[in-house]
Amino acid sequence: MINITVLEVISLLSLCCGCLIPFRHDNHPDRLFWLISVFVLTSTGLLVFYRQNLYWHSDFSTALWLTICSSVLLFIIIINIQNTAWRLSTLLFPYLFLLGILAYFSDKIILSSFPRGEISVWIYYHAITSILTYALLTLATLAALSSTIQERNIRSKQLNILSQRLPSVTSSDNLFIRLLILCAFILFFALISGMATQYMQNGKFLNIDHKTILILLAFIIIIIIIFLHMRGGIRGRLATWIVLFVYLFMSLGYLGVKFVRNILLTHLDNLII
Repeated sequence: MINITVLEVISLLSLCCGCLIPFRHDNHPDRLFWLISVFVLTSTGLLVFYRQNLYWHSDFSTALWLTICSSVLLFIIIINIQNTAWRLSTLLFPYLFLLGILAYFSDKIILSSFPRGEISVWIYYHAITSILTYALLTLATLAALSSTIQERNIRSKQLNILSQRLPSVTSSDNLFIRLLILCAFILFFALISGMATQYMQNGKFLNIDHKTILILLAFIIIIIIIFLHMRGGIRGRLATWIVLFVYLFMSLGYLGVKFVRNILLTHLDNLII
């Protein structure tokens, strides 16, 4: 049996290798770039597979590893559609490495799981669409951040290693809006599947709680951003700040709930006991 801790260490090592991509001399996705990207995808994919093989884990650590794996998978797909998107790896892999560190240490705190046979089809569908939505929003947020960084460097007329490795303002902006549109599309189906799951569990289509409010608020703001962006009314730094707040809402609704349930409440219960 493969040790989960060993897979976690290998995954962190692969992400660490990904952080070294900006220091390459080549300005295009060469063999080394693809080798590292596939290494990250394979290691995190195996980790997620072995964690979810017999039991469905819904804890904070698993959610982070799922986010990392799905983000890398979507990133590889996007590169084959928009070639300049590979430059976003300069921001993506360091961020995913930080998520991996957080996932590794939070895994030592608590692990919640239950047999896969107890999971309905709607819950599977909702989980998949939710993971894809958060991964797409992660990439869109990084693309918006890249656009802002490049725009600031152009205005200050200062070129550095970061500005040379990131996509151009135009490429970042185009990637940002495309990812955001796709994110809104997947999030719509995530909301539908979520309502179906709620109806099966308690007979209600919508359960008004803090998680639902945060996700609905994020969805509405995303639609507004897309509409205003297409009309040329919101770009650059303003768009970046707004999408960062949207990402915060989604993080609180998706990861925040798991963090509170699996870590904070468990610590409080242990202190009380």
